[in-house]
Amino acid sequence: MKNNGIGDRILGPLLCGAVLVSAGGGLGFRLASAGTVQALAAISSIMLGAMFGIFWYARACRERRWRAALDAYAERQISRERNNAARSTQAVSRGAS
Repeated sequence: MKNNGIGDRILGPLLCGAVLVSAGGGLGFRLASAGTVQALAAISSIMLGAMFGIFWYARACRERRWRAALDAYAERQISRERNNAARSTQAVSRGAS
């Protein structure tokens, strides 16, 4: 059976997104105190994009984990059915001899 686990692959993109959001927030507060509205709008759009990316990536990882769990369950069920069919075939062939 193959390993369908996700592992620690989620940590990198989430940290990158958190750094972008915090850097954008800090820069946004500094620009807000200076009164530049256009720069503040640009920084807020970058922050919103980073937050959207974080949530999208987390949702995609949840979906992958869910599908991996379903695949593992299906593989176990198929294996169980094959073993039961093989046992019943062996029992029938032993009874016929």
